[in-house]
Amino acid sequence: MWIASAAALLAVGGCRKKSTEPAPPKLASPESVALHAMADHARLDAMRWPNFADLKKPVEDFYGAHGFEPVWLNGKKPTMQARQMMAAFAACGTDGLNPEDYDSAPSDAARDSVPADVAQHSSRWADRAGAIHTAQDRAAFDMAMTVAAMRYLNDEHNGRVNPARFNFGIDINQKRYDLAKFLTEKIISSDNVGAVLVTVPPQSNEYKRTLAAYRHWIELAKQDPGGGLPQVARQLKPGDAYAGAERMRALLVLDGDLKDDVSPTNAPDSETSQTTASKRYEPAWTTAVRHFQFHHGLQADGKIGPPTIAAMNVPTAERVHQLAIALERWRWLPDLYQNAPVFVNLPEFKLRVYSNDPMPPLPLIAGRGDGAATNPAGMADVAVVHASEQPAPADMTSDHTTIALEMNVITGKAGIKPPEKKGEQPEDHQTPMLVNLMRYLIFRPYWSVPIDITQREVLPGIAKDPDYLAEHNFEIVDRRRQTVEYSPKLDSLLLHGKLMVQQDAGDDNSLGLVKFMFPNSYSIYLHSTPTVWLFQKTRRDFSHGCVRVQKPLALAAWVLRDRAEWTPDKIDEAMNIGDDNKTVGLKQTIPVAIFYDTAYVEPDGTVDFTRDIYQYDKLLDETLALGRPYPIKPIAPVVDVHDER
Repeated sequence: MWIASAAALLAVGGCRKKSTEPAPPKLASPESVALHAMADHARLDAMRWPNFADLKKPVEDFYGAHGFEPVWLNGKKPTMQARQMMAAFAACGTDGLNPEDYDSAPSDAARDSVPADVAQHSSRWADRAGAIHTAQDRAAFDMAMTVAAMRYLNDEHNGRVNPARFNFGIDINQKRYDLAKFLTEKIISSDNVGAVLVTVPPQSNEYKRTLAAYRHWIELAKQDPGGGLPQVARQLKPGDAYAGAERMRALLVLDGDLKDDVSPTNAPDSETSQTTASKRYEPAWTTAVRHFQFHHGLQADGKIGPPTIAAMNVPTAERVHQLAIALERWRWLPDLYQNAPVFVNLPEFKLRVYSNDPMPPLPLIAGRGDGAATNPAGMADVAVVHASEQPAPADMTSDHTTIALEMNVITGKAGIKPPEKKGEQPEDHQTPMLVNLMRYLIFRPYWSVPIDITQREVLPGIAKDPDYLAEHNFEIVDRRRQTVEYSPKLDSLLLHGKLMVQQDAGDDNSLGLVKFMFPNSYSIYLHSTPTVWLFQKTRRDFSHGCVRVQKPLALAAWVLRDRAEWTPDKIDEAMNIGDDNKTVGLKQTIPVAIFYDTAYVEPDGTVDFTRDIYQYDKLLDETLALGRPYPIKPIAPVVDVHDER
């Protein structure tokens, strides 16, 4: 009986020897083999931009999480998520992007948002979807969709080109998506991809205003029949005859400067007089011309000369392109700086403080504070700042809808001077874009003259005039700031930083009476200046790189508004009769953005178009024209030639 039971147990297999052989590997599918090969080579020749080496790792991570099998297909048909992504590619022209970058063609709604040559191209997706017959076809479609989706997400969120390309002080890596994770968790599993995609671009009011203006100007471009204004031999004044008057009026109406119902003044109701009126600059248009000039960075005097004609002759399509470039740059900014309270726009020569806090009342002392120079009608007060690694508290940020202070600024000189001698660096004073946190300010600062300025300006000045140092309130100091008597033997020590040229504090100091510090690798900050008359000029690129502010007292009062002991009167005293080189720390760091936008959109929707003084727009266009993957290597080495440290 027992033997029978044991036999039965053995028969069941309880004592069967377990195999130690490993399970045979699962054979990879043909699609998996093809996807592996495509990922390894980071290239897909069927795409508009075949090379995706910059996305190699996220592509491998994405397919690694999905067993290197297709994710965008059900059999031979694109999934719902794939179809929704294709729709987003086609519509991206309305966001200032190019559908061709994602192997698409513009949708009907977006067709007028892209260049004419692009608008004629057909989408590669329809051809791909209709030609899925083999495993290789399935893999190629899937890989193309993954690469295009990653490019689209990155471009909408971070921008297409890394600002490091232009030596700008903006780190976009801190806001990059984990693209493999985002696609897996947000897109592939979503029933409503469109709802996800609207969260990808910046959510700031600045970006939204610029996007709305971009789409509005697309519509204006459709309405504009084109045509240029004839040049003028002399400035036109209201009432002067002008052959281009009719076209000028149409442009003023199109831009929103002139109401369409404004009629010529003192003109009888007759066909003859109306014909005559259309050939002269009507006095009734003067206010509109001034408005146009003011918002195009021109002298707003109502007189029409070559600069105004040149601005009016910029095609509306070019204005659309300027706004598209602005959208690209807004995508670069980290979230903390999308609504930075202290905001300077370099080509506009303007600084704005966005805040809901009212400005503290300022002392009215003749010849003191900010009274030395005033803005033209319609201008206000503003400044710039810098950042650190710590986020600012919520009450130190802004929604960029209320301007508390606005002012003119002076920025770095445009143009880069080539080296005069072998081994020298080019002379570059152009202020770069950068973001950072303001941490402290210094009243009655000394100016430690940078080595490059010592070499290019101070030492040649001494050689020509033995009294040069005294005439400019300069002295030679060592690292302990002890005065050293100058002799030509010290030149080498000055050029190697062992000694330095220092300018005494006071009214004539190049940094003025206060500087606003946001430590950065460019040695750029905000400061006041004794050359206040330069603020009255329309073009104000005069500095060696830093940003000179027109209303330093007002800016300091706003910056220190949470320090009760620092009243405007005390600030005024610190600037004029206080201790030299006095540092005052901020209770809370303040985000500052030094921006470059030739099409800046104000809170009321008005667009301020300006000239591309530093050619930063041109450089961005040239980089985009190189195609993907866009180069990251800086165009030129960073040149530290800034005058204010």
